Amino acid sequence: MALGCDKVQPTQILTHTRPGDELQGKMKFHSGQILLGKMTKLFPNNMASVQIGSQMVMAALDVPLSVGERYWLQVQPDDGQVRLKLLEAVSSSEMGSNKVAEQLLTHLSLGKSKEATAIADYFLKNQLPITKETMEGSLEFLKDSSITNKDLTIIKTMFVQELPFIKDVFMALQSVEDGKPFHIILSNLLQDLLKSEKNTPASVQTKALLETLVLPKQELMTSTGMQKILSLWLKAETPVHVREGAYTLLQSAGLIPQHVSESELLSAFLDKIIPSGRSNATAVVRESLSYLSSQGFIQPTETNDILGELNRLLRNVEERQNLNITSLAKTLFSAVHANFEAKAFGSTDQGHNPVVKLLNNNPDAVQVASSKIGDLLLRTAASEQIVTDTMEPQAVALKYVLQNDFKVIDFSNAGSLSSSFKKIMFQMGFGFEYALATENQVSDNQLETLKPLLMKLLQDDLPMTVKNLAEQAIQRITAQQILSQENGPLQQLLLQIPLTMGAHQTDLTMQWTGRRKKDGTIDPAYCRILFYLELESLKETIIDMGVQNRVVNVSIIHEHPDRLETLATPFIAVLKKNIEEMDYKLSSIVFENKTEKTQLKKKSHVSINMNDTYSGLDLRI
Repeated sequence: MALGCDKVQPTQILTHTRPGDELQGKMKFHSGQILLGKMTKLFPNNMASVQIGSQMVMAALDVPLSVGERYWLQVQPDDGQVRLKLLEAVSSSEMGSNKVAEQLLTHLSLGKSKEATAIADYFLKNQLPITKETMEGSLEFLKDSSITNKDLTIIKTMFVQELPFIKDVFMALQSVEDGKPFHIILSNLLQDLLKSEKNTPASVQTKALLETLVLPKQELMTSTGMQKILSLWLKAETPVHVREGAYTLLQSAGLIPQHVSESELLSAFLDKIIPSGRSNATAVVRESLSYLSSQGFIQPTETNDILGELNRLLRNVEERQNLNITSLAKTLFSAVHANFEAKAFGSTDQGHNPVVKLLNNNPDAVQVASSKIGDLLLRTAASEQIVTDTMEPQAVALKYVLQNDFKVIDFSNAGSLSSSFKKIMFQMGFGFEYALATENQVSDNQLETLKPLLMKLLQDDLPMTVKNLAEQAIQRITAQQILSQENGPLQQLLLQIPLTMGAHQTDLTMQWTGRRKKDGTIDPAYCRILFYLELESLKETIIDMGVQNRVVNVSIIHEHPDRLETLATPFIAVLKKNIEEMDYKLSSIVFENKTEKTQLKKKSHVSINMNDTYSGLDLRI
């Protein structure tokens, strides 16, 4: 594998973590399988010791053969014993040539095309299990494209990881190997959904979820902050002092006129609809919806949905009876706002919100208000201010939105980091199929994760560009599910998720390998973790962490290890202390250069591609 060229891929990590000779050590023989074997020793009754790849096998032969010679052999059906049938002798002069691959194809009754010969040669060189089915399957996988080393590596990974040898698995792994960052696929999908004039329930939900997964928090705050503050003001369950802060925020931003109280604002709205200002609740709702429809704020077809939302907000008869007309107007606002967020447009289209238009129908003023609120959210997020009872209501409202809608990962806090990663893993839908298989009824939360939403998109009437990107994203998620598996006492987890660090978007690739104890629980004393990150300043960085009997050794692989060590040294004492508090011991941290090929191959067998220079520090250890 060439160092300094290709980026690390998850299947490369897994293949090299579990080397090919381990595959041979666990080889299972099946009737009809064809092997290239060398006779090493003969025993009575046609028994022989046969070398197949790096594995020595005791087998029964159908005819006597010569020690030191190689033969094509076929596994015969038998109970409890390997029985081999001679197909053809292989001369020493033919070894290493295409003739051996062509002989294999002849025994399998397959055509000797260039593609078939290349696949057969790869199977032989990598000592992969050979049957007619595996060869035909490989040809089927690769029939629509030219054969590349990456594609052949995927086939090897399927054997090494003992995965189902089917095209869906191959395509899922191929999507990982194509080299396109996962966050780019998701970002492109989000942009295409935002551009699309067609909206479905699934596309609206997918847009909202993708915004939280791939948009930098700064951009998300600027584009949706005003919408969140508006929701805070309108929702009845929001604490009173927070609602007051949200209302004054909308005033100070210029969306609502200054010095106009909430009751005055709602009364003015009612005066537009019912000049007398006096009516019963039914008339207010009827006249309000008629007015909104006549002014083009809502579509006539939305009326029933808004009424349904209004009934949901007014949960019981007593609540409706005790509601005054002004409060009902605000509840109607809330129903219209909720209907907009749930159905009609992407959440970044703040200016199209009917409630926003009712409050201020000047697009320039709306844009200014949105920018002001976004800026306030950014400044509040950057401050260390703690919420207190004496804090101004506006500041409380800003903190409330940040805590509930714009949770920023604190990379210096292990608890925040862990909970954030768990949330992202859930949002991606990694556990969706498991929930389907183990739960009587899948929760709404599971159905609203990314994978099931993407599957719904494929069924909707949406542009093909959207569906193609949705298919790519599904395959990337499926590949991670496939590669995260149990292997005897070993447990593997392969994770690749989009990660936003400030304004920088990247992927976090992590492979965790551990073992289970006899009671089935994970043994916390032993594991190995590989992290791969492409950071904004440090660029490509690999962290290899091994834990043996709770002793931790860390290797950090980077193009400029000396500079990186200088930047990281002040934080090592803190890291050591924090690890000791978790009952582990930090033994060593080694900074390695990617050009030290021998050490790198022994450690992770991954390729690294670095830029010549870097500056800055991306995160604290």
